[in-house]
Amino acid sequence: MKYLFKNPYSLQILSSFIFAILGMQIKLLSEVLSIESIVFYRCFFGTILLFILIIIRNKKKKKNFLKTTNWSIQMLRACFGTLAMLFGYSALTMIPLAQASTLSFTKVFFVSFLAYFFLKEKIRYQIIYLAIIGFIGIYMMINPQEFESINGSALALISAFFVAAGIISVSFLAQTNNTITILFYHSFFSTILCMIFFYTKIDILVTESLISLFIITVTALVGQYFNASSYRDSEANIVVLFGYARIVFAMIIGFLIFDENVGLNFLMGLILIIFSSVLTSRLKTH
Repeated sequence: MKYLFKNPYSLQILSSFIFAILGMQIKLLSEVLSIESIVFYRCFFGTILLFILIIIRNKKKKKNFLKTTNWSIQMLRACFGTLAMLFGYSALTMIPLAQASTLSFTKVFFVSFLAYFFLKEKIRYQIIYLAIIGFIGIYMMINPQEFESINGSALALISAFFVAAGIISVSFLAQTNNTITILFYHSFFSTILCMIFFYTKIDILVTESLISLFIITVTALVGQYFNASSYRDSEANIVVLFGYARIVFAMIIGFLIFDENVGLNFLMGLILIIFSSVLTSRLKTH
């Protein structure tokens, strides 16, 4: 058990499993609560939990983890994160869990292109070819005869774009901010944004929903923690491969809980997306 929490590959697989569970929780809860409510309370409870952790760490480390000088980027990061959750959670209500999980990995392509424009990183022509292959896989995965499949897939792709934009903003913030500081301000500003723009759509909670949302918040934070820990002192281009276990877990959970089945086109599209995004990740780390 001790080895499990120290091995980076085990941590990444554990993180993938937790994120698949998170998708299931959101899909179930969206049947009784609006997506806007889920996003708001997820951020609100996250702010409270992270604030408590920061107070504890401030006392232990004798350091102020609330201090930041990048207010504008912190706010921008929150905007990206809020939109990513809003579109991503909405996609889960329209398409199978495995499909949503697979499409989330297109963030790899978006990161490459955004890094070219904002971080001045060179973009290799191989990445452009791989992105084309990946989006062919997306086309194969989508059922054009079903409106929900097209609409849900589009929402998942938009979510992946905003996740990628969030990753770019974090790359700026990580240079001068602790990870817990970035996470706190993301939750804090996202809560405010939700209150401003979605206040008419936020539901008043009953006890059962309150508990479910709190569990979702804890699940998300634990998944983020294991994911971040898996990349510490290990090769990112190898660890990232184990992250694709999330798709397998999503397929199993989707079949067992939601009676979701995948067809041949889905599997072929899945192979193309995994193949292209894995190679893109490896190119970016060399």
